[in-house]
Amino acid sequence: MNNIKNINNAKNLLSITDLNKSEILSILEKAEQFRKEKESNTKHTQFLKGKNIAMFFEKPSLRTKISFDSAVSSLGGNAILIDGREVAGTRESISDISNVLTGMVDGIFARVHEHSILTEMKENMNIPVLNALCNDFHPFQAFAELQTVMINFPNNFLEKKIVFIGDGCNVPTSLAQICAILGIDFEMCSPEKYTIPEKFWTEILKLAKKSGANITTSHIPTISAQNADVIVTDTWVSMGMEEEKSKRLKDFKDFSVTQDIMNRANKDAIFLHCLPAYRGLEVTEEVIDGKQSHVFEEAHCRLHTSKAILDFIYNA
Repeated sequence: MNNIKNINNAKNLLSITDLNKSEILSILEKAEQFRKEKESNTKHTQFLKGKNIAMFFEKPSLRTKISFDSAVSSLGGNAILIDGREVAGTRESISDISNVLTGMVDGIFARVHEHSILTEMKENMNIPVLNALCNDFHPFQAFAELQTVMINFPNNFLEKKIVFIGDGCNVPTSLAQICAILGIDFEMCSPEKYTIPEKFWTEILKLAKKSGANITTSHIPTISAQNADVIVTDTWVSMGMEEEKSKRLKDFKDFSVTQDIMNRANKDAIFLHCLPAYRGLEVTEEVIDGKQSHVFEEAHCRLHTSKAILDFIYNA
């Protein structure tokens, strides 16, 4: 067959907005089940037995790669790593790669630069396409952050206020999306020209209107931190932005999460960071290594939520 074009009727996860509230809550509940099973050394149901899932990586990774590979293996499947830098670009088109893989594997987990690569994969595949990260979104990270909030506020996590202080990149965009759908109050605090892109923010506000979430923006960290239950940040210089580093460090100099910022939040507030962290820049050592920090618990939740998403995709 030449020039294969498939209509992808499989479940996909390219953005948090591919899911509704019920589906998100179901995934979070399943993630908690997987977490407790791991803690008690209970073997998971092997529903991925006989399935091969490709991991297509254009960007380097630690947590994303290890958590997903481990999740697939724990559920009985096989993860196959493909270095996107070796097969994409001028060597082979995304369309051709997609048409080859769709007849060889049972799904693809792709960490890429442009979101358009994921949509092109979806258009040329009849297997699930999962967004491991792109320049616009990071849905797997948003789930890990929400599970960490759920663990620390088990009785009322939907009633907590989450504040993201820093760059309006893919991480806060997905976090704002999941909060807007679930009805969780969220505030984006950044320098004015670094907030979440308008094209995504408009959709987020529409989702919030339906759920009742209070979604706001701010440019003053000391004010945003007041009454916050969760304070989140990320690097100011994401992969691919190295040329902007000196300018960004100047623009974000007043947006570091310090102990003073944490002290302005609620007494039992927690601190989150998707890692890797640059201590002394977006967060001080005192905060990230302090008692309010749950960054490693958050990293571990990448494993549990990956399993739960796989369960939703292949077993629900």
